[in-house]
Amino acid sequence: MEDMFTKPRFAGHQIVRSEDTVKHFDTLRQSARKHPVLITDHNQSDTVLLDYDQYKKLYQRLSELEQRYEASLIEFRINRIEKNPHRTTPWRQVKRTPDDHEPAL
Repeated sequence: MEDMFTKPRFAGHQIVRSEDTVKHFDTLRQSARKHPVLITDHNQSDTVLLDYDQYKKLYQRLSELEQRYEASLIEFRINRIEKNPHRTTPWRQVKRTPDDHEPAL
């Protein structure tokens, strides 16, 4: 099965070493307004410098997708319960009461 997530691709001008960020931060900040900038540390991807508007869009989209996923998961579980009510256990049978004690280890 192919991995549905792929690594983002960065062009050479979008990659900078961490030791160069201090010297060129203003330039990098300006570049990040146009496209993400990958900061590496010891030749390993470390941090992405991103325009705030892009960040907000990503955050909003992620939140939206999480909400959709949670809603579909709840709908799936409700449908499963409705189709197989005999396979469920009522909450009152599994909930703890103040008299319940933790098992000794």
